[in-house]
Amino acid sequence: MRHLLSLSIIITLVLGLFHGPLNCFGQITGAVTKNGQQSIKILLKIPGKAPDTAIVSIDAPSGLQINGSNPGFSKISQGKNQAQWLLTGLQTGTKEIIVNFSNDVNPGSLKIVVRYKDAETGKTVEFQIK
Repeated sequence: MRHLLSLSIIITLVLGLFHGPLNCFGQITGAVTKNGQQSIKILLKIPGKAPDTAIVSIDAPSGLQINGSNPGFSKISQGKNQAQWLLTGLQTGTKEIIVNFSNDVNPGSLKIVVRYKDAETGKTVEFQIK
């Protein structure tokens, strides 16, 4: 019996390593990847009990402007180095945001924050995608 418990713990850890963090608490998770020299892709994994709305914001370093995105942003700063997306009608699955910049972009230089209200607890959740 003890060996079975140890084996199940090992399997859980291995699956977590190969498939990313386990999303067992119904929280949105996110990742950012390069999508060309001047573009990034933000991927949000939406759990089964999805919130209705989420806000995604990006702060780019000075000198790096946001030229456009798909879906289009909801708000952009005058200097065009900050933008927000109000994502409504979220459903279980993956939501993708493609963001285009004026110059080559290093995803690590961006501050990407996701905020939403947890469907089960009603509490506001905020996390940064790195």
